[in-house]
Amino acid sequence: MSDEHFEQIRLLEAMIFASAEPVPTSGLAARLPEGADLGAVLGELGSLYVNRGVNLVQVGGKWAF
Repeated sequence: MSDEHFEQIRLLEAMIFASAEPVPTSGLAARLPEGADLGAVLGELGSLYVNRGVNLVQVGGKWAF
């Protein structure tokens, strides 16, 4: 995993955890560099939490832990 990709994962992680409400997909995409694969970043982020008792979920086009 490249440093840039790792930073993208951590950025989305922080945004979602810090938000009191689920974060719209468009809001997450707006924070990533142009051309970043939002789906891949969210997939990897979700896989990091599979066995931690916390789940990344999409609800109505928005993301939350």
